[in-house]
Amino acid sequence: PPLKDPKDFRFIGKPVKRLDSHDKVTGTAVFGIDVKQPEMLVAVIAHPPTFGGAVQQFDAARARQVPGGGDVVEVPTGVAVVADDLWAARQGRAALDVQWDDKGWGTLSSAKIREMLVALCPKGAVARNEGDAAAAFAGAARQVTAVYETPYLAHATMEPMTCLAHVRPDGCDIRVGTQAPTSTQEDAARITGRTPSPLLFPCEYRCGGCVRRADTAFVTDAVHITGAEGRPAQQTCERGDDSAS
Repeated sequence: PPLKDPKDFRFIGKPVKRLDSHDKVTGTAVFGIDVKQPEMLVAVIAHPPTFGGAVQQFDAARARQVPGGGDVVEVPTGVAVVADDLWAARQGRAALDVQWDDKGWGTLSSAKIREMLVALCPKGAVARNEGDAAAAFAGAARQVTAVYETPYLAHATMEPMTCLAHVRPDGCDIRVGTQAPTSTQEDAARITGRTPSPLLFPCEYRCGGCVRRADTAFVTDAVHITGAEGRPAQQTCERGDDSAS
């Protein structure tokens, strides 16, 4: 086919204004955490204090007595406290009595992780081997050796990790800012037993992704919570929760 003449280009090579700039500058843009629905519940989750940990048992009696509080639901990543608002949910979580099983990871530390990684370095697979590096080093007039290390860094998003879900008899609504829409839809369909097509899934604006929003655990938690409650539920993972989980 003949190529389009550059004089007929509508967008290429021309300044084009973003369609979302006005809403973002004026604060009217709706991000994931801004989404609200009638009769919406709010949930926060108590996560294991150690990597790989799991719930052993918990007592929710005091959490259910918090004013404005509601139900307590065990989810794959911990124990969720559901309430009418975020403050009540946080107070309910603080009142939880949870016993954790560290699954043998209780002694894991930054120093131990470093030790494990250093031990694994010589066992790495060789992707490419050209020339004679050993001979080149042996004959070099000068050798410079340096070791560079960096600790694990939190993929801290500016907007807290949050997802609103509502499991309905005929489908499931998911309102979230995500970097993994396909995985989100597939995971929600797996949990609810529905094919992806009945899932209403508008992808909201997200304030920072940092690859953190490619994870779907915060979405599946919300789906589990709303499935247990029968009402829309917004699961919010605050900064301290996100850094520790």
